[in-house]
Amino acid sequence: MPVTQNGVTGYSASFFGNCCRRSYDLDYTTYAPFAQLGLEIGRFNIDGSLRYDFGRARGSVAGADLGAGFGTGITTFDINGDGVISAPERQVAVIPNVRSPLNYNYDYLSYSGGANYRLTDTTAVFARYSRGGRANADRLLFGPSINTRTGGLTDQGAAVDFVRQTRGRVQISPERPLALRHRVLGAYRGAEFRGDDAAFLQPRI
Repeated sequence: MPVTQNGVTGYSASFFGNCCRRSYDLDYTTYAPFAQLGLEIGRFNIDGSLRYDFGRARGSVAGADLGAGFGTGITTFDINGDGVISAPERQVAVIPNVRSPLNYNYDYLSYSGGANYRLTDTTAVFARYSRGGRANADRLLFGPSINTRTGGLTDQGAAVDFVRQTRGRVQISPERPLALRHRVLGAYRGAEFRGDDAAFLQPRI
């Protein structure tokens, strides 16, 4: 029996362990109420912000790499329709019919607080501490963090990755006096919740 069919050794990713034929039917829902507060008191400018993210993941996936009980993803099929099953036609990739559920909830708190103090008309100091998070969502699929039978998390901490940041600086403007100006600014950027520049110094014009 020929080992290839017109040069094809198998109608699958046989050289890569027949990996990664997958189907996704997923729904991720996220809610994120937040609050910010800024105060200017004399030489101080202080601000803080909170954001509470909570949501859920629902749906199902299918794939040969889910493990035992979810199908191999390989079948026999007469690709060229000649009535003869060749060796390559015994290695035809398909998405398994058995699906694995996805069913878990998550929540986390992001916050940021900072203070700006004007030492003199030309010198000021600034400090901020922040913590932010990012839901991992589909990054968890087909990995050990999801129970393939129940769809729940095997590790609750895997749902969210956190970033913590501490910042400080001294600003000196020898040419022009510095004026405190307040601006509320919050940005959710990747895994980091930043309120940088919520209190900042700008030269007087």
